[in-house]
Amino acid sequence: MYLYEVLTNQHKLNDDYKNAFESQQKYDSLNLIYNSTNDNGKMQILENKIEKEKKELELKNERLVRYFLIGMISILVLLLFISGRLYVINKQKRVLVEKENTRIHNEIEQLTQALDEKGNKRLDLVNQSSALNWLGSRLAPPPS
Repeated sequence: MYLYEVLTNQHKLNDDYKNAFESQQKYDSLNLIYNSTNDNGKMQILENKIEKEKKELELKNERLVRYFLIGMISILVLLLFISGRLYVINKQKRVLVEKENTRIHNEIEQLTQALDEKGNKRLDLVNQSSALNWLGSRLAPPPS
């Protein structure tokens, strides 16, 4: 390419304009081919760069989604564990309350039998519990 440029200048100095014109045309055509090849190379480099950035963004997005899913699954597992523990604790409390109710009921029964043996009037537990509920509802403050 440089050769045709030198030839063009040499022909111009020798006043050989026909050969100078032909040399200039060859120089221009080679320059156009070289520049288009060079431009294609630059475009290819830019396309590769854009492709690389796109892949990096996709990897980053995948990583973020993965972290989000791991976090959500961890939270769900933790909530499931807490729910299970609360269920077990409530079940244990319910069993303890039932045992305590049974113990109190048996104690009341024993006291009632002891009173019966002494000739006292037998306690009616059913009527007394409804009477206590009625009394409690009368003593409770009205809802606001």
